[in-house]
Amino acid sequence: MFYIIVSLSGNPDLENTLGGSALKSLLGLGTWVTGLFAFIFLFYTFSFLFKRRKKEIGIYNVLGMEKKHISRVIAGEILIVFLISIILGLVIGMLLDKLMFLIVAKIIGAKASMGFYVSVEGLVKTVLLLAAIFILIFLNSIRQVHFNNPIELLKGGNIGEREPKAKWILALLGIICVGIGYYISLTTDNIVTAMSTFLIAVVLVIVGTYMLFVAGSIAILKLLKKNKKYYYKSSHFISVSGMIYRMKQNGVGLANICIISTMILIMLASTCTLWVGVNETVDRLYPNDVQVTARLPQAKAEMLFDNLENQLKINDIKTENVLKYRSLEVDAEQKGNTFYTYGDNNVVDSNMRTLYFLTCDDYNRIMGTDINLLSDNQVMVSAPEKDYKGDSISINENSYQVIKIDNQNLKTVPEKGSIYPSQFVIVKNQQVMDKIKNNVENHGEGLLNDEWNYVCNANVTKEQGERIIDNINNNLSEEESYWVNCNFRNVSEEAIVGMYAGLMFVGIFLSILFLMTMVLIIYYKQISEGYDDRNRYRIMQNVGLDKREIKRSIRSQVMTVFFLPLIVACAHVAAAFPLIGRMLEGFGMMNIWLYVKVTLLALAVFAIFYAAVYTLTSKLYYKIVN
Repeated sequence: MFYIIVSLSGNPDLENTLGGSALKSLLGLGTWVTGLFAFIFLFYTFSFLFKRRKKEIGIYNVLGMEKKHISRVIAGEILIVFLISIILGLVIGMLLDKLMFLIVAKIIGAKASMGFYVSVEGLVKTVLLLAAIFILIFLNSIRQVHFNNPIELLKGGNIGEREPKAKWILALLGIICVGIGYYISLTTDNIVTAMSTFLIAVVLVIVGTYMLFVAGSIAILKLLKKNKKYYYKSSHFISVSGMIYRMKQNGVGLANICIISTMILIMLASTCTLWVGVNETVDRLYPNDVQVTARLPQAKAEMLFDNLENQLKINDIKTENVLKYRSLEVDAEQKGNTFYTYGDNNVVDSNMRTLYFLTCDDYNRIMGTDINLLSDNQVMVSAPEKDYKGDSISINENSYQVIKIDNQNLKTVPEKGSIYPSQFVIVKNQQVMDKIKNNVENHGEGLLNDEWNYVCNANVTKEQGERIIDNINNNLSEEESYWVNCNFRNVSEEAIVGMYAGLMFVGIFLSILFLMTMVLIIYYKQISEGYDDRNRYRIMQNVGLDKREIKRSIRSQVMTVFFLPLIVACAHVAAAFPLIGRMLEGFGMMNIWLYVKVTLLALAVFAIFYAAVYTLTSKLYYKIVN
């Protein structure tokens, strides 16, 4: 898997696709994540296997083998495993690499070239990564051999955890950490805030999860043990006692399963939501085939639009529904019905809004209506994201009466992708708009954009669009081109599709990687638990406990231990829902109900998969115990 993602991130055919650069960046990020998980995954596997072999190594030592001879044996074994892994892994990786590229090309609509591509960079990086990991594993194994005496090695596979004490302070800290993380997610109603606080919330929830599983679970079990009516039943007595005895070790493993499950669910739900709703996002951001916004003086903007129309004619492109209009974009802090535009506003304030001002004449031309405002103090307000409820609206100290109309949905006006919730304010004429502009300028700078807009419908191909954009930029100075945003729907659509496809592919790829890790953690955990429990249950059976009671207590313990992470993961996903929803808005996805549906579907599919893994691995546990 590491070779595949490195090979895809360096595949030259992706360079020629629109959105390919964004996809390559995402794959590059996925390379780091895959390498990190390879390290964690292999260390976890070898630590489990080495623990099971400590008695064998101890016997070698007692029978006369020196530790340097044992080290050579371990080195030989690890070298053989490394060679088998690297050869089979690279062969399978090269075979599947082309298939993965064809899948990516299909998703983003790119043309796949014929032939077989072998990534030299992928080969070198994979060999170096695996060699580094296996060297560290070897050094860790040698450390355990050299720093443990033969008696400790002989007993190493049978050493269990002492019954831990209830750490109430740590459990309380866990509750506080998770609670703060949940609070951040549930109270965040701004895109910028969501982006800046996401990592904080994630770290708090992860730390809190570990504390709750390690300390909180023990505290709960201790309380159950004190409850005599519950505790002194054969099934409860055995399962509670067994879980308390090793919960410190179990807690970390269960927390790992919970966190990995949460990552899989959030990653799959968010990336698949973006991909499923990509057409809706494109329609909302680009309602017109041609959209040009210029923050230039009116004369310069008119010259720009004339040049654009000439370029369209040169390319034999017919235009329809041509609209030229002026808009005023203002970022302001909302307090009730008043919007403040002071320059020292905090840009991550959850009350920040973007106001788009249009004249009534432009509104009528855009919407095909015939509405008149009788006074300079009258305005119409349309809020696509959230309806405006007030009867008046104030811009700093100037107040305006809000006139209600039946059709307030300005779908044909590009939303310009503001990071704040947006509202359209329709004013009587240019004089009123200039008055608002002067008012904002007198209260601070940096929050105002006076824009000239050109929109129309035209069948512009990707190649034509790129050529026209280059021509327009060549006729502008460097400073002027910085303030001109020229978008053709076909060009922008392919870029968005490429980015969303890359996100979904990386999300699915990493989810498969995390699923493999989770399954192996559960698998090794069940085997380890089985070997640890076998002798205890055998003793209980010898002193008179019947097999049916033993099996019931085993089922109770195993189901409690292994379904608890799934329940907590579902709680994490539910709590993260508002925060992830705001982050999706930053990518242009405003359909929250689509995210709800995809999340519920991901939860259902994952729960079925998790139950299947539990069923299969629990059979191994029962077999070992029996």
